[in-house]
Amino acid sequence: QMKKARISAQDELTKYLDEPTCSPKDIESGVLSWWKDRQAIYPHLSKMAMDYLSV
Repeated sequence: QMKKARISAQDELTKYLDEPTCSPKDIESGVLSWWKDRQAIYPHLSKMAMDYLSV
């Protein structure tokens, strides 16, 4: 099960890195809001980003 979670996180990272970069206009509401809006798509990455950025 741990291996499956690791693969899932790797797939999530690959999907994120393949996404086109966004412009500052796309994140006018803030970076935290951007990640919150994408929690369903990137659950692992959004958790890490929100933990890191909310400090």
